[in-house]
Amino acid sequence: MKKLFFGILLITAAFTNGCRQDSQNPEALADLIANSRQKTGILVDQLPVEVVSQIELNYAPFFIEDAWHAPGDGYEIWLSDGQELYFNERGVFLHRRHHDRSDRGYGPAEGRCMRGDTIDVDALPGPVSAYIAAHYPDATIDIVVDKRGRLYAVSLSNDVILLFNRNGSYIRECDGVDRFVRRCMFGREVRPAMLPAEARAYIADHYPDAYIHKVVLKLNGVLAVLLSDGSVLLFRPAGGFIGLCD
Repeated sequence: MKKLFFGILLITAAFTNGCRQDSQNPEALADLIANSRQKTGILVDQLPVEVVSQIELNYAPFFIEDAWHAPGDGYEIWLSDGQELYFNERGVFLHRRHHDRSDRGYGPAEGRCMRGDTIDVDALPGPVSAYIAAHYPDATIDIVVDKRGRLYAVSLSNDVILLFNRNGSYIRECDGVDRFVRRCMFGREVRPAMLPAEARAYIADHYPDAYIHKVVLKLNGVLAVLLSDGSVLLFRPAGGFIGLCD
C-alpha cells in the first residue's frame, strides 16, 4: 500500500511540474535555467534524445560546445557558433539567444571561450605551440584551459583566443563576432597567402588602409575575406571579385 501511495505521489509531482512548465512563458523559463544556482555541467550523452535530435536537425553543422542541466527547469546548450539554446525537462525547445546578451547575465565571448580548467602551457600537445609560432609569431600564450576534456582554448597576448582538439589540431578562432560575420565567414579557414593575386590586388586598390584579418574557403568554393575594418569581401576561386557579403 505504501509503495502504491508513493508511486501516486511521484506521478502527481511529475504531472504538476509538467503543467507548470507548459504554462510558463518559454523565455521566462529560459531565464530561470540560465540563472539557476543548481545548474551543473553535463556530458552531451546525458542530454535527452529529443534535445540532441533537434539540434542535429536544425543547427548542423554547428556542434554542442557545452551543456548544462538545471534540475526541475531544463537544459542550457551552448553551440559552437555562439548560440544558446534552452529546452525544458522533457526536451521541448524554449528559447534561443546569443552569448553577447550580457544584460541578462551572459558573459562576453571571452568568458565563454575560456570556460574550463586552467592548465600549464607545457601540458599542451606539441602541434599547438607549433601552430601558434607559425601563425602568430609576435604573440605569446597567456592562458590555457582544458574545456571539459574535449578541447583546448588558448588565449594569446594579442587578445586572440584559439581552439584546438585533443591532438593539438587547430579548429578555429573563438571570438565575439556577430551573426553577420559568422554567416559570411562560415567555412574552412585558410592562409591569406592562398588568395589569388587578383584578389590581393583588388584589396590593395580598394581598401588601402585595411589589412586582411582572416580568409575562409566556403562550401561553394568562394573565398571570403574579413578585413580589419569589418568588411567581408567575396571572391571567386580564380580571384575575381564577387561583392560584399551583406
